[in-house]
Amino acid sequence: MRTNARQEQPAAQSRSIWVQLLPLFLLFAFSLLNALPNLFMSTPTPDPRFSFQPSPRYNVERTTSDLHVKYHVNAAEFSGHPIAAELARNENKPGPQLRKFESNVERAYTQDLYAQCQRGLDWKQRRKDQEVGLFGIGTDWAKVRKIDEEPVESCEKLKSMGLLK
Repeated sequence: MRTNARQEQPAAQSRSIWVQLLPLFLLFAFSLLNALPNLFMSTPTPDPRFSFQPSPRYNVERTTSDLHVKYHVNAAEFSGHPIAAELARNENKPGPQLRKFESNVERAYTQDLYAQCQRGLDWKQRRKDQEVGLFGIGTDWAKVRKIDEEPVESCEKLKSMGLLK
């Protein structure tokens, strides 16, 4: 009886190793299936670089269609990009690629304006707090009102674009 039990043990051990490795094989198989489509697709062309300030490198001015934000691109880089080919096909009418690119330009512009607006409002608040002091004793309230009335340029731009109340 004992010899029979010893012979069954190696077969059970080899089976248990495969059962233990099964989750690892499944994980590898799912990872491979997930990566398979990317292996046969071409890499997408990155959007052209842009700047909000003109320079020798960014020498072509363009304006977004929605918020009318002015931005600058490199002429050679932009003309070699699929967006330029799309514009040529559509007789200079914006296509989906250009709309997506301009959406990214507008997002970058408005995020920068929001950050500048917040810094300007923080600066105004610090100046008011400094003017009022600890308990407001001897405060020149006319000066505090004047600080309150000072416009923050980036906030005003956001208001004119309809993005801030």
